[in-house]
Amino acid sequence: MLHSFFDSAGTLRGIVELVDDDILHVTDNEPAASFFGRSVASMRNRRASELGVPPDILRFWIDHYREAEQQRLPVSFEYVHATGDRRSVFQVWVNYLGRFDDDHPRFGYVANDVTRQEEAAAALRRTESYFRHTFEQAAVGIVHVDLEGRFLRFNQQFCEITGFSAQEIRDRKFSDITHPDDVKVDQGKVKDLLAGKFLTYSLEKRYLRKAGDIIWVEVTVSLVRDDAGDPQWFVSVVQDITSRKQAENALRQAKGELEIRVRERTAELEVAMEKARSADRLKTLFLSTVSHELRTPLNSISGFTSVLLKELSGPLNDEQRKQMALVKGSSEHLV
Repeated sequence: MLHSFFDSAGTLRGIVELVDDDILHVTDNEPAASFFGRSVASMRNRRASELGVPPDILRFWIDHYREAEQQRLPVSFEYVHATGDRRSVFQVWVNYLGRFDDDHPRFGYVANDVTRQEEAAAALRRTESYFRHTFEQAAVGIVHVDLEGRFLRFNQQFCEITGFSAQEIRDRKFSDITHPDDVKVDQGKVKDLLAGKFLTYSLEKRYLRKAGDIIWVEVTVSLVRDDAGDPQWFVSVVQDITSRKQAENALRQAKGELEIRVRERTAELEVAMEKARSADRLKTLFLSTVSHELRTPLNSISGFTSVLLKELSGPLNDEQRKQMALVKGSSEHLV
């Protein structure tokens, strides 16, 4: 069983002695021998310098062995082994075992390859850094709210939107800064979100800022649940839409004013058209009356000139005949 523990896969174990500023390998397990590219037998009683360990790394290990000897306690440290493009990280423990017949200090070492753990931890740190920078530098407010409506975490942009300091926000609930007329609607959406009716919702509502003024915001809310599906907290993205609301109100007002002007102008045109129609009717009536009044005398004139042209009243000279014909033609044209 002890032999199996000594040769456990993935863990480098061995016993060494410090001899003449070098490290003498007394015995090493299979993983340790494989690390050096050797067999267990070829490692026995070989110095580290003979195994190709560079002087700076040799000194690094000797210093930790000496520290363990001085403290009489196990010493832990991290060793980074680089070979070409490959980089491996080991968590190492060395322990002073005492001095034996040759009076050389003897030590035991255990080294675990934690490269994957280190890479995972580095990836986690990068992810946390990305999240932190996204959270803090976002152009919108980002808020975490507990199930009771208290603010758990928020970024600086949310403070600027509301006008409150970080401490003032921590002392409040979301309903404290929401316009009273919008609280009920907001709470209804939260209730439906908790009931699982939808995964997220968006809502336009009003905030009461610290200075006392009212602003419009668009809030998009989602719910974080644990692996069991139990609600944990809300995540809200808050955007100040006051300028947009003001522009919409101005547009509606301008549209209303335009509609009023159109209605007024239409009414004016209808009055003008009615006046025109009335004038046309008067014109028609006038022309009809004038035509009737003129037709009777013109008919008489036409009749008299016809009689004269027939010379029933006596002969006409050429000039008289010409003038009578002109009068007759004109009267007949007007009729």
